[in-house]
Amino acid sequence: MLFFAAQATLAVQSSPAPVRRLVYSFTRSVGQNATVRNDVSRPDWQQTQPLTGRSSQTFVASGEQVPQQKENTVENADANVAPSRAGALVGGHADSERTGTIAVDVLRQQADGGLVVSIGEQTKPANVAPATCVVYGNTSLACDPARTLNPEEYSLLRFLGSNFIDPSSLDAQRHWHIAQSGGGLDTTADYGISHADGANLTVTESQTITPKTGSPTTVKSTIEYDFKRSVPTSIDERVTQTKNGVETLATTVRTVLQLVSDSQAHP
Repeated sequence: MLFFAAQATLAVQSSPAPVRRLVYSFTRSVGQNATVRNDVSRPDWQQTQPLTGRSSQTFVASGEQVPQQKENTVENADANVAPSRAGALVGGHADSERTGTIAVDVLRQQADGGLVVSIGEQTKPANVAPATCVVYGNTSLACDPARTLNPEEYSLLRFLGSNFIDPSSLDAQRHWHIAQSGGGLDTTADYGISHADGANLTVTESQTITPKTGSPTTVKSTIEYDFKRSVPTSIDERVTQTKNGVETLATTVRTVLQLVSDSQAHP
């Protein structure tokens, strides 16, 4: 799967011994809320309605649409929808959650600055085979197309590139911006350093992903970043997509990652 790969190349070579190993724990939860508007021209919507059905969502990260795995699909979101005084029918909430660990082996750095890594996920009941990816400081990446990654792996990979925080690109407010296009999507992202304690930085992300057709997706993240080690120590990402109509359906995916171990960490 390719993420804005005009400048991202993945050279297939025999894998050398890793020079660094990172392990992250993750929790990924999916929630949906539906709001049905009253419509005087539709008397049937004035009544309490059961909200049922199957919702198969698409997760969007760094401009790439990633189909959800079967176990992450929100199904049968049943609810009795009661009219409110404000003229809205509110209901239809469903949640699911997955947890596990992600191991990243850093293999080498390419001449174009791309960092070559191998990433694999461990969850119950099954593990996911490792995949080779190249990650860049501007959050773009390229992965072996023979292996489908889970969304939480993309949530981590996009912040692993060298020079994700480049002091020369910061403005007076300690912000920088990334705009990218690809795969029928336009992405604009604002990053800012909201707090600094030595090499430990808190970075906020506000990203909007706009497809050629359909509803935009927003990404709000808080990244705790160790500038000295060039790795995120924690990521709290919330991805929200809202589909409007007679029924407004908001899907929010929250991914929380925490660095568990780093082979280059020093006591």
